[in-house]
Parts: sequence; structure tokens; C-alpha cells
Amino acid sequence: MPLKILLDSMRAIRFANFSDVIVVVGGADSDRIYTDNDMVYIETPFENYDLTGLSMLWHYRQHPYVLANVYLYLLDTSTVGAGFPEKFRSLGNVEQQEYRAVNRPASNICAFGRGVLEKFKTNFDEQLSKDEGLQFEFGQSPKGVKQIEAFAQKVTELRPRVDHGEPVDIYQTGHPRRVYWYPDFDILKYIFIGGNGDVTGTISQLKCCPLLQALHRKKKHHKAKKAKKAKKH
Repeated sequence: MPLKILLDSMRAIRFANFSDVIVVVGGADSDRIYTDNDMVYIETPFENYDLTGLSMLWHYRQHPYVLANVYLYLLDTSTVGAGFPEKFRSLGNVEQQEYRAVNRPASNICAFGRGVLEKFKTNFDEQLSKDEGLQFEFGQSPKGVKQIEAFAQKVTELRPRVDHGEPVDIYQTGHPRRVYWYPDFDILKYIFIGGNGDVTGTISQLKCCPLLQALHRKKKHHKAKKAKKAKKH
């Protein structure tokens, strides 16, 4: 369902570069790469949550379907805005050894040049749990998995992502997700804060790392301040 919603959002804004889209599907029965409806699909039994796609980009880096100068990496639990096509075209100026992303946490959404891909090699083949993946998202290196920017010669910090209003139940699971907007990509990311498995119906709570716990405290404090201001009026 998330992938369909993402692709529908791209069609709604008349995105014209579907031949540049690579969809990576982890947990498949076998390894294969093929095209369907102009898009490239990579299926693999390997499953590494948000990092599966990075692993597959390395292993298929020389395949004509995957070969590119620049890569924009995002997750299926995202949608795009009307400005996305222009943002996508502008990625042509990303340098070969450059990495671009917002300051953490960034949900692993980023852009990088081919030189970065060539350098990170099998870094993302180390299988992480969901909790370890969350640690990685907050800048740690569980099991020695290095951050992508460790392989870049140039790191460009983009404008911060923005809390995009109240949580929404975009996947109709009964569990609203917090929404964040990435202005330099015009991407909206939907996050099930502190939990996992709402889409599959196998919900589990994540062991929040200290940074995530601090983020929760900051949000609660911000809401409390807003409530106090509302009472004054």
C-alpha cells in the first residue's frame, strides 16, 4: 500500500521520469532485476529495513538499469509534492563525491553522487534489526555500519525538515503517522513514532535511543507551551 500511494502521488503531479525510478523489494523469493511500467524493480531475499536499497544499489551498480551519476534515496512511506519534478531535475548538479541530506534525524532520505556509491561498497550488507536501524538513523554505527557521508568528500546540509501539521492515518491502519516535509526535495515522510509494523498489522514498540527520547520530550514541551498560549487567549 505505501508504495502505491507514493507512486500515485508522483503520477498526480505528472512526474515524467519514471524510467529513472528504481524500486527495491526486500524479503522476496529470489534475486532478480526487471522493468515494469517503465520502472526498474530489484527483488532480493535480503531484508535490511531502510538500508536494503543501498545494499542493492552497490550490488547492481554496473547494471545498465541502475547505472547513474546521481541517486536520490527515499522510502516507500513517503509522498511527493508539486515541486518534486523540478527538485529532481536540479539533482543533476550533485557532484560525484557529494552527499546531501537534512541534519539528523533524516529518515535516511538523501542524495549522493556515484562516487559515494562506489566507495561504500558492501557497507550496507550488514543486517540490522529495526532498533539498530533507528540507531543508524540518529548517527550511530551499529555493528560497524558507517554513515553514508563517511564515504563522501563533500557533505551538503540541506534546509531542515519541517513538522507538517497533525499526524495522519495515511495507510488507514488506525495508527496516525507524524508527517515531515523536506523542502529541498519536496518530499513528505510519514513516521510511526516509537513503533513498527502498523502497515503489516504486527505492531511492536521500538527501544528508543536517547536521541529519540529527547525528541519526544522536546515535542511534548512544545505542545505544552502552545496549550498555555492558547489558554491566555
